[in-house]
Amino acid sequence: MHFDDLMCCRYHNGPYDANNWRVPLLAVGWLEHPHDYVRGETPPGLVDKLDELVAAAHESQRSYNFRGLHRCSHCDAANVDSGSLERSHVNLFVPGQGVVYIAPSGIRHYIHVHSYLPPSTFVEAVMRCTDYGSPAYFDSLRTVNNGDRPPIESAEDRRAYWQARKEAMQAEWLRAGFKVGSRSRQ
Repeated sequence: MHFDDLMCCRYHNGPYDANNWRVPLLAVGWLEHPHDYVRGETPPGLVDKLDELVAAAHESQRSYNFRGLHRCSHCDAANVDSGSLERSHVNLFVPGQGVVYIAPSGIRHYIHVHSYLPPSTFVEAVMRCTDYGSPAYFDSLRTVNNGDRPPIESAEDRRAYWQARKEAMQAEWLRAGFKVGSRSRQ
């Protein structure tokens, strides 16, 4: 999948569609052969910070991970076997200044192996990003999304939703005369 850097992203439904955000959802690092990209030196610590964000996104945002791993088309075109890129099914949502950036986790490979240089505004946003998936992270997404709840849920939101559903179902079972935790009526 290729998007030019800083292009509005309409990759999939839900949080991957720019139409579901109150601010621009901008793609960064969606590289594919034969499309050209900016090359250069990245600031120290960027790849380490991206590694940290990807690991946290992998754990905290499992419902937003895609299935299957991606291969690098630039490596394939050069007859270099990169294999499947580690955690390439994970995408990052990074709050910026009046925008949210969306980047594939393969961006780490593109920087490290192909000297990809992401836009400076993205680099700044990554370096400022709070702990991915934390309440502070979701607060920053809400703030940048003009105060509206972002179209991406936290793990806590999902747990609260399912707990409420469970409690509602148990209450319904009790009203119907079933004993909670049993399949028979009282």
